[in-house]
Amino acid sequence: MPGANGNTPVDLEGPQQLLHLLSRMAADLPRLAEADFNPVLVTPDGVSVPDARIRLLPAAPRTLTCDDCAEEEPPCDTTRSAP
Repeated sequence: MPGANGNTPVDLEGPQQLLHLLSRMAADLPRLAEADFNPVLVTPDGVSVPDARIRLLPAAPRTLTCDDCAEEEPPCDTTRSAP
């Protein structure tokens, strides 16, 4: 990107890669509720994020069924919450 007001041009691939990685993180983490990168610093040498905050949604409770604990002796016959 051309430098503003006569400054040195900055790296364009860095912010593009950051956005690509953020998009992949959102796709890979369905519990991702919020990602705050502030500030994002772009220089001729690349991009850096000195401060970031990630918030995940709570995990959904998992329910076990008899099939999950069929190896127990005796096998259970009720549905229960996972530990």
